Amino acid sequence: MKKIIETIKNSIDKNIIIISLSLLLMSVVLFDISQLISMQSFSALAFGFTHFMPFLLFVVIVLTISLILYGVAGKLTAVWIVTALGVVLITLINFYKMQINGMPLMLSEFSMAGEMWKIMQFALPQIKVSSITAFSLFLTVLITAVTVFADIKLKAHKFFRMGALITGVGLVLVMEVFTVGHIWAKACTGDAVSQSERIEECGVITALYCTWEDSRFDKAPQISDDVLLWIDNYSGKENDTPDEEKVNVIFLMSESFFDITKLDNLTFKKDPLPNFHALAEKYASGEFISTSYAGGTGMVEMELLSGICGPLLKESDSLPYLDKKVYASMPCIGDVFKINGYRREFLHSFSNELYNRSHIYDAWGFDSVRFEESFPIDTERSGGYISDMALSEEIISVYENKGDKPLMLYAVSMENHQPYGKDKYPGKSGFNIKSDQLTKEELDEVDALVYGLNNADAALGYLTEYFDKADEKVMIVFWGDHLPNLTMPDGESLYEKIEYYTKEGVELGLPDQLVKALCTDYVIWTNYETDIPDRTRGNTLFGMEIAKLAGLELTDYYAWLDEYMSDCYMMYSAGLYVDEKGSVTPWIPPEVKEKFDNYKAVIYDIVYKGNTLFEKYR
Repeated sequence: MKKIIETIKNSIDKNIIIISLSLLLMSVVLFDISQLISMQSFSALAFGFTHFMPFLLFVVIVLTISLILYGVAGKLTAVWIVTALGVVLITLINFYKMQINGMPLMLSEFSMAGEMWKIMQFALPQIKVSSITAFSLFLTVLITAVTVFADIKLKAHKFFRMGALITGVGLVLVMEVFTVGHIWAKACTGDAVSQSERIEECGVITALYCTWEDSRFDKAPQISDDVLLWIDNYSGKENDTPDEEKVNVIFLMSESFFDITKLDNLTFKKDPLPNFHALAEKYASGEFISTSYAGGTGMVEMELLSGICGPLLKESDSLPYLDKKVYASMPCIGDVFKINGYRREFLHSFSNELYNRSHIYDAWGFDSVRFEESFPIDTERSGGYISDMALSEEIISVYENKGDKPLMLYAVSMENHQPYGKDKYPGKSGFNIKSDQLTKEELDEVDALVYGLNNADAALGYLTEYFDKADEKVMIVFWGDHLPNLTMPDGESLYEKIEYYTKEGVELGLPDQLVKALCTDYVIWTNYETDIPDRTRGNTLFGMEIAKLAGLELTDYYAWLDEYMSDCYMMYSAGLYVDEKGSVTPWIPPEVKEKFDNYKAVIYDIVYKGNTLFEKYR
């Protein structure tokens, strides 16, 4: 024993102290590099001082990994490369994901790692490396060179390596087995209700860790007896409408479409949306409250089709990136159309690279799932994507080849997707847009958006003109998935610059400000007489509402959703609750909490227990 103690004493030399301090310093530097990339400002270097608890948690997480790695490899270079690669790569993915579709990185999206190359092919043309990002990457490489030199000079005794490994494993046990990490994570995130808020409060890596800790201990409320009794006793209703009298329903989710003329402090030479405005005057229309802002099309799409409120999933999960087995038993509004004898088709004018679409729609049993490769070779392109007019032509082709069954078609456009700018289209929109609050460069960004909006409007007019002459009943449901991501060159959004809302109001979750960031517009056109009212509609129940407007029998899940939730709920996202009348509160009202808890419990059963409550088809 004496000999062992003497050996350990001898091994504690200045090299050991330098290596220990190096591991600690590397963790601190990695935090700063991550924040530099995320915040794109050198003020990020002070973030750790103002957010000390999240900073300290990051250091402990990375230091724990570093100690284990050093115990195994015995090289600072190996430790730095592995930890830096992980931290920097995850931070970059989150940063550019936010830039491209406005949504932060979620833990469940790591399941798509196998499709990373496909996603990168889509993302790379839109990625611009700023000087701060370049500096952060240069600093990472420079430190790699320093660690190579340090490894030549510094040698650690095997007892130190063993001690590092034991300490690292010990920290894992303390953090995870004794739940210190969970308690710490709760202290860091506070009242944050979304991943974006967690990242803003804690940084990317710490936020992801906190989310994981939350998901480990997250428990769904119990389903009340009255809900279970209702589900058990539901027997369904028959729909004896002949196929030839059923309504063909075309859902057309238009990329980043909204009525831009309603924004103050923007003027136009002429109306850029003449068809939409004419249709909105005559047919049911209004505001559409999305679950997403400036991106996240897949979230809007999946929530609308499933009737599942995405923010009620575990904190780590996102609707498009769940375990693949979940979708086969998950309710889909397509089930409603199936039991009513419809042919169901999905058509997207882009590839299947994003949002796990090809697998999800196959699992949902759509009769046809088609992406841009199925369009004719000479299909018109505009703004870098298949044009909205070409999509309208393909919609008509699908209808003409549908066969004897009525058609349910869910189509997604792409032309008006970001990036915007003077190079998106070959010329100007021709609407002579003016604003006292915007520079010429900023007006070029807006002009590209208006160019795309006008093309979407023209494509909508083309569709309604064609189907107006159809012999069968047709309903076209047209809406924008989310507001466009119009971040100006100085980092401020269009909406802030023209005073549509304030950044502070949105960040604070002020209802009147946040709801503006989530609102787009919709119109429901029919070639037959209807009395559909104009009103605000929300994303989650929109698909079910359309099925009801078409006079369809509902499956048990949608019948329950209609009876139990439609009289008190329209949409919930980022802490914002919208009731059936469109009234907005920054919390779940106490009088609906029991219902909302039951709704969450039902969702948990569907997603995490394999759907033990509802049959897929009634």
